[in-house]
Amino acid sequence: MSDEKNLGEMGNVKISEEVIGLLAEKAIKNIDGVVGLASNVVESLVAMVSRKNNVKGVSADIKNENVSITLHTVIRFGVRIPEVAWQIQENVKTVVESMTGLNVDKVNVCVDGVQFPEDEPVEEAPAEETAE
Repeated sequence: MSDEKNLGEMGNVKISEEVIGLLAEKAIKNIDGVVGLASNVVESLVAMVSRKNNVKGVSADIKNENVSITLHTVIRFGVRIPEVAWQIQENVKTVVESMTGLNVDKVNVCVDGVQFPEDEPVEEAPAEETAE
């Protein structure tokens, strides 16, 4: 579904869910603590079958001039999830509303994964030389 605005005699403007997804993805890109978006198996299968170019991890429901957005995210270990989620909501709402003119009703943040730091490589002790 997409939102359609009538501009009078000049025609209509349609904004697709894919555009909302791209804007949401851009809005969270530089938030400290966000690793990225996560996709699930169902999303991947739907994208293959429908051949839609959906942004993984983002869904948008547009009704009239209102939109609800759901993001499936991966967060970096060690950050406060509620604070990161609030920043995601604020950034997505601001970007989508300013770029599209739509009213963002909700930004649902689902934390589907946590990226843990990689274990430090263990340095091997040098082999002892044996006296012969």
